[in-house]
Amino acid sequence: MEVKLKPPEWDLGNIYIGISDPKIGSDLKVISLKTQKFMNSYKGNVCKLDNDQFYTALREYEAINALSIKVRSFCDLMRLKKTSDHALLSFWQNTSDELNRLSSLLTFFELEVSLIDDKQYCQYLTSLPLKSYKKWFDKLRIARDFFLKEEIEIILHKKDLVGTEFYGRLFDEALANIRFDLDGEVLTLSKILSKLGSNNQRIRKTASKAFARGLENNIQLTSQLLNVIIKDKQIED
Repeated sequence: MEVKLKPPEWDLGNIYIGISDPKIGSDLKVISLKTQKFMNSYKGNVCKLDNDQFYTALREYEAINALSIKVRSFCDLMRLKKTSDHALLSFWQNTSDELNRLSSLLTFFELEVSLIDDKQYCQYLTSLPLKSYKKWFDKLRIARDFFLKEEIEIILHKKDLVGTEFYGRLFDEALANIRFDLDGEVLTLSKILSKLGSNNQRIRKTASKAFARGLENNIQLTSQLLNVIIKDKQIED
């Protein structure tokens, strides 16, 4: 006997109460103000900072990123709850656009940190608070030969929302909108996938055939999206 269970849902109330929560707009404004202040204070000056100033810059950078991650995580989780909800998709798109724009303004920081010379690097590591960032420093120093000019890095950063990430989202939405006919019952993607995990062999077999039929009926769109994603990744590499 198959037990029907209600799928679990994320409780995101401890982050924001919903997509209309005014705190989201307030946090975006805080991110914007802090980002502008950070850029004005440190752009072109990172290598000139003493130990205390550099530590202060790192803490400010972390605070901006932490708040940005909070907003972005909420957006992503809300979108994944119901990928076919147009209001949620619009909210996700608008918020992601703003976060992408703001984070592109911080591109300079890690680029400048990666170019700190060995003498300055060693000087920073004499500071106990800065020693905890050694692995992060080393990672950037290893990657510096592969960084592009700031202008190009910013272009690639802004392209994220209309490149692989965009088509990946479109692919997810296309799959979410497919309906699968299982013995006359019309099922969504999540429901047909749950049938594939049934402990009843007959249900699994019937579900797998229904799943294959549903994908086959939409193969032109999904294959085109996958090809675009692959090509975009190939160009970036």
